[in-house]
Amino acid sequence: AEDDKAGNSIPRPIVSLKTLDDYIEAVESVSGVRVVKIGADFCRSCRATAPKLRKMANKYADVSFYEFDYSKNEKFCKEELGVERLPHFEIFVNEEGRKESFPCGWDQIYSKLEGRLIEHLGKC
Repeated sequence: AEDDKAGNSIPRPIVSLKTLDDYIEAVESVSGVRVVKIGADFCRSCRATAPKLRKMANKYADVSFYEFDYSKNEKFCKEELGVERLPHFEIFVNEEGRKESFPCGWDQIYSKLEGRLIEHLGKC
């Protein structure tokens, strides 16, 4: 994370992807490593992952973090992305595209998501 003039850490934003077009643009036209969290407001575990994901976004400044709204894109998420449980995470690497797609609860975000993220960062 960057620091402001007073030396305080400026939190990195997690970009909200509301539409299918937003999702496609983020995963296809952005280079580097990208993490997409697929979640919904009604999902308690999705809400519980939010503060941990923000910490991770601040820790990994070279990674782009996104949230994709399952509620507004349910058919696409189920049929095209294979989402069966929320929250669901995807990791994209450069132009190689989607490398990982998996459900991950709030209690596994550091062990499962961060572990896989570190693995992909090591290959870049």
